[in-house]
Amino acid sequence: MRDGGAHLNYSVYHDRYRRTSDGWKFAERVDEVKYVDTTRPAGSARGSERES
Repeated sequence: MRDGGAHLNYSVYHDRYRRTSDGWKFAERVDEVKYVDTTRPAGSARGSERES
């Protein structure tokens, strides 16, 4: 992120589909988050230094 923060997550989508005349469509999507890591990474991102 621009502020140097980070966000990593692993999740599973639980999808339900519905058949329509146009083909299969999403009826519902539920995102189940399994793991979240908001630890700030070491170092700095390329291009994050500002010129004065």
